[in-house]
Amino acid sequence: MNVEQALKVVHAAFLPDQARTHCCVIQLDLKASDGSVKSWQVCVDNGTCTCAPSAEKTPRITAAMSEDDFIALVESRVRPDELFLKRRVKLSGNVMISLSALKWFGPTEKSEALLGKR
Repeated sequence: MNVEQALKVVHAAFLPDQARTHCCVIQLDLKASDGSVKSWQVCVDNGTCTCAPSAEKTPRITAAMSEDDFIALVESRVRPDELFLKRRVKLSGNVMISLSALKWFGPTEKSEALLGKR
């Protein structure tokens, strides 16, 4: 799985009912194995979600990690708290929003199918 595929899973895992009253831009600064960093934004807006490569909007929270850790997170091979406690993800901005944001995503039939679990 690559980052683009992982973001498709993130989009498919979005739970609109959990985020219908929230507006938030989450920026992912993902470091490749060659050391380069690419920014992606997950925009949640009142029950909708978009994922795009960019840093155009002002994020409320930024999560910086390796591409490999992001993919492992999406594939449920590592938990978010594990990454945080092992200092493999750096959060900046409104860190409290990250706790709420975890509830906006979860396994769905579509995300499980993309992961090959159905």
